[in-house]
Amino acid sequence: MAIGGLQFLTPQEIIDLSGVVEGSVVGHLGAGAGGYFTIPLAHKVGITGKVYAVDIFDHVLQSIEIRAKSENILNIELVKSNLEVVGATSIKAHSLDMAFLINVLFQNTDKKAIMQEASRLLKTDGVLVIVDWSKGDTGFGPIASNLVSQTDILAFANEQGFRVAVNTPVGPYHFCVVLTR
Repeated sequence: MAIGGLQFLTPQEIIDLSGVVEGSVVGHLGAGAGGYFTIPLAHKVGITGKVYAVDIFDHVLQSIEIRAKSENILNIELVKSNLEVVGATSIKAHSLDMAFLINVLFQNTDKKAIMQEASRLLKTDGVLVIVDWSKGDTGFGPIASNLVSQTDILAFANEQGFRVAVNTPVGPYHFCVVLTR
């Protein structure tokens, strides 16, 4: 995504950091309109893999469906769910190889519930990838009180039995934490 020529996040960089491989079953939780990350994930997992695009808004899921159809991508399943309700997502528990939360946490009130829902969906050896806005005075972006700190994410990771595989800045305004069990 670029604004005024400034690149914010590059899907390929996140995908490379995460270690997604062909044949993976992936959940893009809080997918967002247009499939900016969902479509590249679908390409990466290939025809033997699957991407669940999960969002609470019908119009978001419809925009992903339209783009996937126009690009003849058949390995995306659309799921409507409120990620702040643990157990609400209609994906079988412990079925995902990887779950992605990209620019989702700052938009929601119950950040811990969202991370718990992601954890519930992951296999015991699953990988959780969290990308969100870094705290700091950038002059734009979300208000600071909405941001989740990396400290909070690391505390959650410890509670849920995750280990930090990657904790790095991505782009000038975001961080990426890759959690493994």
